[in-house]
Amino acid sequence: MTDLLRRPRDVVAQTERGSVIITRRDATDLVLMRAEDLDRDAEGLALAFRIGYAALRNNGDMLAALRQLYPWTRLFSSAAQQKFAEQMDTLVWSSAQLGRFHQLTQAMMSWQGTAEALADGLRPDDPLDWFDDPPAVPRPE
Repeated sequence: MTDLLRRPRDVVAQTERGSVIITRRDATDLVLMRAEDLDRDAEGLALAFRIGYAALRNNGDMLAALRQLYPWTRLFSSAAQQKFAEQMDTLVWSSAQLGRFHQLTQAMMSWQGTAEALADGLRPDDPLDWFDDPPAVPRPE
């Protein structure tokens, strides 16, 4: 607590690297963290719980759980569905055990983005053009 009182800016700056525990002599410790980090952790925990609960309701069948929760899963090939289920199975349980959800939420956003591309008509064998130097695009007015 003394560091927070003496150098509040330095202590707050440390939250850019993660949560800061503020130890108090006569009371319970406090945690100082960025609201964005708290929201991300809560979102990840909710995602892990939602998927884990669905898997348990489906007798541990992660693919059935994901199909139930996310109908867009059916846009994937059978092989991609299996890969999605395997990745989520690993990430849900390891994230929940470690209390770190960043990889889980990132993977889910990536899979959902792929489903959105498939829904828009992109196919896995479509040729894609990658720019070495992205073209300049004027800012909309």
